Amino acid sequence: MDAGDRRTRRTVLGAVVASALVVAVSSCSSPSTAASCADWVDFTGAQEMSDAADIVITSESVTRDGTEVLLGVDAHAYEVVVETVEQGDATPGETIRVISTPDTCGPSSPYADGDPLDVDRPVRLYLGPAGPGWSTLTPFDGVEHLGW
Repeated sequence: MDAGDRRTRRTVLGAVVASALVVAVSSCSSPSTAASCADWVDFTGAQEMSDAADIVITSESVTRDGTEVLLGVDAHAYEVVVETVEQGDATPGETIRVISTPDTCGPSSPYADGDPLDVDRPVRLYLGPAGPGWSTLTPFDGVEHLGW
């Protein structure tokens, strides 16, 4: 085998290896979807949630108010009347818009275990910024039921 044959053979082998790498890498990635899958913090209690929240409020008036896109899905939105402010910049009596953070990695719907904001009782909310309004800290944390 002369030098020209070895060069051709290496070029062909290099092309085959490069093609195999492209196929292998592309098969590792999943197709692009609108929703993102987050790895949520697991808060152990009220103090940790308070430390993570921008505002902490209580409310006796939580009313469903359509949807907002959050994490690529239509998330439930609520009008919340602020009763007391325990932390952050909110005013008692003010109405704020709060999005119930969806679980985009769940088996079916973003609220497969129920929407934590869909309640008929007083709540303490631990909230972070979400667009022009607020959202619960995670799909699992950020709503503390009060009373009853």
